[in-house]
Amino acid sequence: MEETKTNMSFRKSLEIQAKNTNTPIGATFELTGRCNLDCKMCYVHVLDAGEAKKKELSTQQWMRIFDSAYEMGLLIARLTGGECLLRRDFKELYLYLWNKGVKLTVLTNGSLISEDYVAFFSKYRPEKIQISLYGSNDDGYEAVTGKRSFKKVEDAILKLKQARLPFKLAVTGSRFMEPHFAGILQYIKDGGYPFVVNGALFDTRDSIAREDYRQTEDGYVASEREHQRIMGVEIVPNAVVPEAGGGGTEVGVGLPCTAGRIRYLITWDGYMTPCQAITEPRVDVLKCDYREAWKTINAAALDAHTPMECKGCVYEKQCTACPAIRGGGLSCDHCKPARCALTKRLYAEGLIQI
Repeated sequence: MEETKTNMSFRKSLEIQAKNTNTPIGATFELTGRCNLDCKMCYVHVLDAGEAKKKELSTQQWMRIFDSAYEMGLLIARLTGGECLLRRDFKELYLYLWNKGVKLTVLTNGSLISEDYVAFFSKYRPEKIQISLYGSNDDGYEAVTGKRSFKKVEDAILKLKQARLPFKLAVTGSRFMEPHFAGILQYIKDGGYPFVVNGALFDTRDSIAREDYRQTEDGYVASEREHQRIMGVEIVPNAVVPEAGGGGTEVGVGLPCTAGRIRYLITWDGYMTPCQAITEPRVDVLKCDYREAWKTINAAALDAHTPMECKGCVYEKQCTACPAIRGGGLSCDHCKPARCALTKRLYAEGLIQI
């Protein structure tokens, strides 16, 4: 079930209060870098599962992190990976937070959700289960993940729906997904499933040379057009297209989002960063006091630069607020020209309005 307006209003109020006091009420815990799929564009993408298992945190290390996070104000947590359900102690870690009253979201590829997990989540209900959907058939899955796993994922979706568990499907476009994007959205629409389309991929953390996985401008626009068409949105192109940029001459200060302000990420190998997209600064929480780690992350977020061109831009509210996408992270004095060009084109083609 979707959040009620009352719950959303309360959550927003809570976030505002936390931001005013720099209280970290939210965290994403990357429980493992291992995965049973092999997605070409994954930002974690640890290829050596054996080596990853040696380096990932133990049950006790995660519990100590959870204790520290809770003492500092943790109320909302996301459990992710890699594929977090691969950990044999997943239920133990989940319950450790659940018993503290922390609201939990599980981010998974869905292929490991068995009857046993459905029964577990039915007894200890998460706030949400988010399944990344990579195709609407096995061919689509193989193109993106290297595995023909669609039937397993579809079975999990049906099990969650039957159990009336709160879930959402997440679609993140990539170059490999483009031929299958329309089929994915049609599958979602036919099933009546709640979903979200994510607009950007995170940079990969490894140094492995790999095929370019990002969508081209043409590919992104085509995907967004298909998204709106399948959802029944009337698309009306705009004849007059304003230039991007507000004419500012000074950079903004402070991240406009919640990263490093009220939430953070703990990577599978024990580092605190502002979020998945902004990976610097990076503080080893096994060697540093947890509160000091947060102070470092929070100070960087408060001192971050945002592009001078964005303030007052006519597209500011429709363009992404993420500095990792607009610019280059915490020191993005200028907006990426490609981002401005894409936003202008989306407006010209009637895919966004201002």
